Amino acid sequence: ELAKLDNELQQIKLGLLARYPSLDLSLVLPIGKRVVKQYGKDVADTSSLRSIFATNLGYAGCNTPMVEVEGGVKPAVNSRLFWEDIPFGLCILKDLALRMGIPTPSID
Repeated sequence: ELAKLDNELQQIKLGLLARYPSLDLSLVLPIGKRVVKQYGKDVADTSSLRSIFATNLGYAGCNTPMVEVEGGVKPAVNSRLFWEDIPFGLCILKDLALRMGIPTPSID
């Protein structure tokens, strides 16, 4: 769940700020606030995290890459999402969390 991942990111942010108080992480906002700040009026409904993503015009047509398999579809693990976004996003956050002793069950 995205909200759980975001909570872990915010905990990592707090851990970094505790160790490095002069570090400017002001742009590391909770995800809902970050999306609304970036897309502004393109987000029609800001009442929940789900509605922020569902009504954001900037995300229209942006779906998780999928491939057809017998009986349905599955994520396309050879796509850029898996080769760039995950290793250069979640894996780095996981490493930072490990170094600070912050649990990350959702990132795991």
